[in-house]
Amino acid sequence: MTITKIQSPLPSGEVLLASSTEALLLEVGYVGGKARQLAWLSHNQYPVPDWFVVTTHVFKAHIQRAGVPGLLADKLSHLDAEQRGALLAQWREAIVATSLAEAEVELIEKRLSTFGEQFVAVRSSAVDEDGADASFAGQMDSFLFRQGATSVIAAIVACFASVYSDRAIAYRLEKGLKLDDIAGAVVVQAMVDSEVSGVLFSANPNNGQRDEILVSACYGLGEGVVSGECETDEFVLQRQTGGGNGDSLVKSQTIAVKDQALRFAREQGTGLVKLAVDPQQQNSPCLTRDQLQQLRAAAVSISRALEAPQDIEWAFVGEQLSILQTRPITRLPYAVARKGNRFVWDNSNIEESYSGVCLPLTLSFARMAYKTVYEQTMKALGFGIATVASEHFVFDHLIGYFRGRPYYNINHWYHGLSYLPGFKTNKDDLERMMGLADPVDFIVDKELSLGDKIRKTPGLIVNLIRLLREFSRIHRSVDHFQQHFQAVYQTFDREDFQSQQLAELYLLTQRLKSDLLESWEVPIYNDFYVMMMNGKVRRLLEKAGVAEANTLQNNLLAGEEGVESTEPTKALLAIADAIKQDGELRSLLAAHPPQQWLLLLEIQAPAIARRCDAYRERYGDRCIGEQKFETVSVRQDPAFMLSVLDNYLNNDELSAEKLAARERATRAAAEQIAFAAIKKTLGAGKLKTFKKVLTNFRLGVKNRENMRLNRSRMFGLFRSVYLEMGRQLALHRVIEQAGDIFYLTVTELDDYFTGVCIQTNFKALVAARREEYQDYKGREVPHHFATTGMIYHETDYVYPGQNPLDSDASVLQGTGCYPGKVTQPVRLILDPGEATSIDGKILCTRRTDPGWAPLFPSAAGILVERGSTLSHSAVVARELGIPAIVGIPGLTKIIKDGQRVEMCGSSGKVILQ
Repeated sequence: MTITKIQSPLPSGEVLLASSTEALLLEVGYVGGKARQLAWLSHNQYPVPDWFVVTTHVFKAHIQRAGVPGLLADKLSHLDAEQRGALLAQWREAIVATSLAEAEVELIEKRLSTFGEQFVAVRSSAVDEDGADASFAGQMDSFLFRQGATSVIAAIVACFASVYSDRAIAYRLEKGLKLDDIAGAVVVQAMVDSEVSGVLFSANPNNGQRDEILVSACYGLGEGVVSGECETDEFVLQRQTGGGNGDSLVKSQTIAVKDQALRFAREQGTGLVKLAVDPQQQNSPCLTRDQLQQLRAAAVSISRALEAPQDIEWAFVGEQLSILQTRPITRLPYAVARKGNRFVWDNSNIEESYSGVCLPLTLSFARMAYKTVYEQTMKALGFGIATVASEHFVFDHLIGYFRGRPYYNINHWYHGLSYLPGFKTNKDDLERMMGLADPVDFIVDKELSLGDKIRKTPGLIVNLIRLLREFSRIHRSVDHFQQHFQAVYQTFDREDFQSQQLAELYLLTQRLKSDLLESWEVPIYNDFYVMMMNGKVRRLLEKAGVAEANTLQNNLLAGEEGVESTEPTKALLAIADAIKQDGELRSLLAAHPPQQWLLLLEIQAPAIARRCDAYRERYGDRCIGEQKFETVSVRQDPAFMLSVLDNYLNNDELSAEKLAARERATRAAAEQIAFAAIKKTLGAGKLKTFKKVLTNFRLGVKNRENMRLNRSRMFGLFRSVYLEMGRQLALHRVIEQAGDIFYLTVTELDDYFTGVCIQTNFKALVAARREEYQDYKGREVPHHFATTGMIYHETDYVYPGQNPLDSDASVLQGTGCYPGKVTQPVRLILDPGEATSIDGKILCTRRTDPGWAPLFPSAAGILVERGSTLSHSAVVARELGIPAIVGIPGLTKIIKDGQRVEMCGSSGKVILQ
């Protein structure tokens, strides 16, 4: 409602008193928040007892006569609580000791005469009271059952003094409200000697439900509710009326034993006393159904008109309702029963690629990449344009961001599976591949009618045939994909990026997207292929009754040749072996810090230096956090490569051949157990099937890891282009420094180059995001949680399966990935930047990606808090023959760096010593 200031009705032009009508037409600075709300209620003909307001002009004149300063900030800011309290007490005493001006008294007496012998209530109405951000509820004084000018005027002056109460000033400081030019008005209102009274909230403050009205009521005066002196009944009313039966008023009620009520002591003529309630009424609801209906109607009407939930004081005399005041509810908790769509979020798998907090460019690129790749996959499978377009929202929201971390929207991933037959089996296989420890049970395959099944079956059959066709040629498709990638990759010259203008660099990002990212369907086919082969192998082993089938399945994957995930490690081991063979060179390097080694190698061993250069060219984009653009790669800085070499040179037991021999032995032992069990239990025919499935499974895993190296290279190209864009934007002062580009999103960069940018002040934008993302680093998010309704507004980030963390636990349990018992101290690494010396200890971390692989040979064993049997940690550990356990809940919070543990890679058990 817009309130318009009009000419004061008083001849002096200074409004001293205002009626309900006059108060509505004056600014809130004259009458205060409480009076403004009362004026609105009166104007809209709600049942408000007669009243008038003593304006802030009287207040300001009075405190000036009392010698109280109007500007308090300078007076109070340097005082402690005790000193502030003493000064405020002096001011209150001065206010009470000062008389109102004669003209002010005359006006009050004249207005009071219209009340006759009726008692009145005198209440403060500060200018910022009953606002949307600060209610001042109970912070200033009220005086009830006043009669006669002398008593009322004394109460008015006391209300003026209460503006300077310790609690009112403390409330202002807590809320960050102004201390200067404080102004208070006073409301004088006809007293209602109520039989029943209380407060209601048009939205339930106990549970945040906006469709519920909470009524708290007692016998007698409402001060019994406000002060807590009297027992109260509580009614939860349904805001909306029900259907035809009309019995939808009370949702729940709590009826107290109300043995006392606050009432006015008429025989003494003043004061409130507690009186006994009639025993027949004590256990009965103090409000009738008709009274509750009146309260609901008032709550709905007032909150609708004011467009905000309200806190309303009310009173009944008989069935006559009086509204005494209304104020906005300034705080509501999150709704317990939340409305809207429910989504499940999980980062068990995606965290391997995007560990920890990621910056906006990385997050937005990841979302765009998932959308692009899966749209292209559907098109390649032969789905029509209309079908793909209908799934635009799903593809655009396959991932979400929470405190700088990407999460899979599990609902949308499952939705994609519904296009294929066998939803239940595919869902189970997907959960295992993703490492979902918490399957989502509320998403199930749709129960279709016979007619729906008949209509849907042809489409499912066609989709299955298309997918099987792709599976039948998957290995050839992988070869073609690799060839295509290499051909495109060779057309980009990183060293020439600095010679190109911003517009040319932007066009390079678009070419990378069209030539590589939009041709990424083969890795997706292969991921589905691996998922299904993994499921088939597991089910056959379980059907054969193999003990510890999960561990055996892991061991069957060991020893595969040519897996690119391990090739960087083997290449560095080979370089270390070459250095070890030259004793003089090894001694020279040992005498200098690793950051000087490349220069020393160029001088003393140029052939080895060339091998290091070749390593950085081939594997320079494979680094810890390789899919985060903000990561400093080995191509940019060789420090990580050199620290790994340092680890290898300090361990004479390390060699590529020893690792390979251990892998082959593990694989052979697993095959012997699995083949014998399947042949004995399921027969020779099933053994033949199992071997074929296992071969395809191994090849699928190998293809997946090899194509992920190309993904690393593609991301490396994007990183190089974006960094050069950042350098040029910084050169032209669009951002402060090159790395600031990582705080912008892909869309914002697109918009900047295409002319639809909403904000071009990138410096301010980057500064705000830098502060926010720095805060994210100290705020964890569980790996799995659900949201309902508006995603960020009511998100508690609570993992429903969270068990209390036992910091004194002596045994931890995870999923074994590679057998072997190891007893060694732990090297706990939480920040990849700390990933240097392992020195034969057990590497312990929260999650890994392929860039961690070169550290593994230096470790006696691997412990990872997150991950599945198909995660990078598991795959690389198997290929290198290193005992490993993944998926250990609470690992990095319980275990301490340097703590000695015993780990068993078969059982997944970790014993803390």
